[in-house]
Amino acid sequence: MTKDMQNFIAIFVAIFILLFIMGIVAICVRVANKSKQIYKGYGKIIEKPSNLQGIVMSYQVMVEFENGARARFVVYDKNIMITEGDIGFITYQGNTLLGFEKA
Repeated sequence: MTKDMQNFIAIFVAIFILLFIMGIVAICVRVANKSKQIYKGYGKIIEKPSNLQGIVMSYQVMVEFENGARARFVVYDKNIMITEGDIGFITYQGNTLLGFEKA
């Protein structure tokens, strides 16, 4: 086996291990969020990525609540229609946005 082939295999294995660890961490975060209490608050969407293209599994939004507090949430549900500037009731669990109801 040549030195180049050994380097290629080492890099491939390292990338595979890194992706595996990232997947485990993502699963752990989702499981931890599922165990948290569901909250509902009134706020405004102040930031949403505008360059969502192709197959998007999730995206993040920034919400500003009535009291001025801000939080970033992950949206996994593609049926939640949100536009930057929308105001309404936000349902969330941990850092996952479960629903948005425009006011």
